[in-house]
Amino acid sequence: MEKHTARVYGATMRVAPDDSVPAKLRRLLAAVGLEGLDLPGKYVAIKTHFGEQGNVSFLKPLYTRTVATEVKRLSGKPFVTDCSTLYVGMRNDLIDHLECARLNGFNHDSCGCELVIADGLRGDDEVIVPLPDGSYVQEARIGRAILDADVLISLTHAKGCASSAFGGTIKNLGMGCGSRAGKMVMHSKGMPSVIAEKCTGCRKCLKSCAHDAIDVIEHKAHINENCVGCGHCISYCPQKAVNPAWNRNWEDMQIKMAEYATAVVRKVQALHVAIAIDITPQCDCFAGNDAPMVPNVGMFASLDPVALDQAVGDAINAQPVIAGSALADKYAAAAANSASDASSVDSASDASSGEGEMNHLHAINPASDWTLALDHAESLGIGTRNYELITVE
Repeated sequence: MEKHTARVYGATMRVAPDDSVPAKLRRLLAAVGLEGLDLPGKYVAIKTHFGEQGNVSFLKPLYTRTVATEVKRLSGKPFVTDCSTLYVGMRNDLIDHLECARLNGFNHDSCGCELVIADGLRGDDEVIVPLPDGSYVQEARIGRAILDADVLISLTHAKGCASSAFGGTIKNLGMGCGSRAGKMVMHSKGMPSVIAEKCTGCRKCLKSCAHDAIDVIEHKAHINENCVGCGHCISYCPQKAVNPAWNRNWEDMQIKMAEYATAVVRKVQALHVAIAIDITPQCDCFAGNDAPMVPNVGMFASLDPVALDQAVGDAINAQPVIAGSALADKYAAAAANSASDASSVDSASDASSGEGEMNHLHAINPASDWTLALDHAESLGIGTRNYELITVE
């Protein structure tokens, strides 16, 4: 049976002197069908990433404002949102997350709407979504405000990522919409542990645990074998003494991330936008974003998140490598080593996606295969990797 082909709309970053990037983004939103969504009087979550403090490659607030303005024009009620992080940083609770957003330029005036941290004060305000056909996840923990919205517009900065190789729409929906406990499911395997040197024995983790899985022994918390790995103790520890059991099996994480994205898009009508500029080797979650590795590509939009990721990933991989970037260093090292170690994961042949086409996203983060999440999301029925790219002038 012939596979369905999804429409992906794309626009370059080139504009005439009497035009602008926001105006072009408005045309892209019109082309993909923003007006066809049920917006009048409805809450519209614009899911983006506020960037960690020190990072300079995140999408600037003007993109969010453009989307919010169009939603308001169509009588929708937009808010810009993200969920808190699992790791220790400036975005792992509501207070610090909003402060980080403000320092990075996000506020009501710059975004054209309110900022909402979707999983609440401590990152544990979540909705549990059953996923009976999940391979790893039978129920996903999603930030409540995401699913309380009537419409979701994912606004993604397309770039690399150390763990998922590609920070695209599936990651923005899956990892980005997961509560802190949901992020622990995707990022870790097994129960967390306590860093004894940091623990003060305050017992707040005990109060957060619904499974009586924590004891305090000699003024130090201990996590017992009946721990279910929900991660709520991580959110409640004021000393940041509870450490996730970080999982370095990126294939495992790719599958879970696709399943979390599936849980989201099955529950709320959605439209997806990806901006492929400042395409750095790593994601926007850390201060050290490094220099872009390929030139700016453009803006893309689709009703299909899988097709969108495939189209954007293909476009990134088709770009020339920027001299002096980390990607250029990778290819130079691969060329030097390929003769002596043809089986190396960093070899030039391993950076090929077939028939000589380069796979920059895999080459820069060779431990992870970005296509696994797309394959699994497609198998779960939320999209297709087959797409038709339609240019918006």
